[in-house]
Amino acid sequence: MRIFTAAMSLCVLLVVCVPLLSAGQGIVINEIMFNPSAVTDARGEWMELYNPGDTAVSLRGWQVCDEGKDRFVITADLVIPPRGYVVLGRNGDPDANGGVFLDYIYKGMNLANTHDSIILMDTEGGRVDEVSYALPLFPMPVGCSIELVHPSLDNADGTNWAVAQHLFGAGDRGSPGTRNSSYEEQVQTAPFPFHPALIVFQRNNEEALRAYRERLDACARFMNHSVAGDSCPQEYVEAVALASSLFQEAAYLSVGETVLAARPYLVRLDTALSACEAYGDMLPHTEGPGKTHRVLFCDNRGQYYHVGKAGLLSSLLRNMGYDVATLDRGLIDDRALSGVALAILTNPSYLFEQSEIDALDTYLASGGRLLVTGQYYQHILADELNRITGPHGILFTHTEVLDDEQNTGRAYYPLITALDRKVFPDAVTEVHFASGCALVLEGAVPLLSCSPSSYVIDAQGIRCEGSDVPCVAAISSDGCVLAISSSTVVTTSLFRGDNMQALHVMLCLLLGDT
Repeated sequence: MRIFTAAMSLCVLLVVCVPLLSAGQGIVINEIMFNPSAVTDARGEWMELYNPGDTAVSLRGWQVCDEGKDRFVITADLVIPPRGYVVLGRNGDPDANGGVFLDYIYKGMNLANTHDSIILMDTEGGRVDEVSYALPLFPMPVGCSIELVHPSLDNADGTNWAVAQHLFGAGDRGSPGTRNSSYEEQVQTAPFPFHPALIVFQRNNEEALRAYRERLDACARFMNHSVAGDSCPQEYVEAVALASSLFQEAAYLSVGETVLAARPYLVRLDTALSACEAYGDMLPHTEGPGKTHRVLFCDNRGQYYHVGKAGLLSSLLRNMGYDVATLDRGLIDDRALSGVALAILTNPSYLFEQSEIDALDTYLASGGRLLVTGQYYQHILADELNRITGPHGILFTHTEVLDDEQNTGRAYYPLITALDRKVFPDAVTEVHFASGCALVLEGAVPLLSCSPSSYVIDAQGIRCEGSDVPCVAAISSDGCVLAISSSTVVTTSLFRGDNMQALHVMLCLLLGDT
């Protein structure tokens, strides 16, 4: 873990180290057969859901979709019992589907064999669970399902999945409707007998950590905007810095088998936060900044990198003093954008309405600011994003930037180190991103460019010849649109805090903050 000095910007200090997943009603995507061998994919694809709770859950009206346009709605009275399973598949005849007995037959969804997503949503459209599988983190077997090793583990992490071992039906391997063949018992520990308490092995202990993060963010906002005088007292800065460091360590340890090691850090964190809050009550308050401090995540188009996935970005904005709201349904319109300092669009799964494009144009013309981020792996609606960014001189493309030399260990995770020191301070040493496209600029200002060893391939995997070093982040010449080619730059779970400082600099350029 990096150690930060108290003199650093608090935006750098507050790093959230765990991905935030929507808990919903606790239903878990537990097993996936996306590439059967005994029968065709059209007959033999299926998925298994597991209910770890103590009460039955009705799935009627729930939706399942992927990153694209595939989706279906459960229209039957499908009930998943406590600690029970249901299997959903494309063909209900066991003689034709490889020997699977299904609880529900669906249409309208195909599972890709190399990378795809399964997103489970409740009747209100809330994301209950989601899995995005792709090499190299997830196993990619043929004729075998992939199984979650234990339902309590983070199923967004490919290392928690294994290839099924049990033979069934016509000869494929899997465990539809029963406990996974790769199941590994987890050490169950009683909840902590003191405050603060983490609920052990409950999907990243999201609720407990969220409460501490909210307290920490409140202290940060108070330090930045509510203390009288030209600068915050050094004692308070140091107290918040200590709390931030303790939070980072506790959050990092609170996932999986290291959860017990988080105990002492949480005790110290609770004490440090209480000291910050008590100290803050003793200081004179002044009015905060007069400008609008509201950010709107537009999550209404099936974005994979919704506000929960983009925890790094939302945490950073809160530390900068902004209130983060979410538009997760309905249309982007003038009412939704009213009073918004910054609107955020991560790569959508569905097309925008023309009225939404018009509302965004009006918003930008009236002084609004917009952050647009691109693809997740090879999924990108470049033409849709360009309806928004094109008039401001930035175009997304159906390409992917690779780098076999300057990378984080994999050719498709370029590591950016050739940073413009006129833009980024020396404290920004590197930027990570996964599977970003090359941006085409028409008058916009490049902010992040890859190393000379990088290159670009098109949608067919053919190398694009050219002498220009690929640009992956840029700001429009009018200063109102910031585009980043890959949405992974703003996520918490992939890179934790490595991208925090670079994001802070780019947001300051966009928002006009010092």
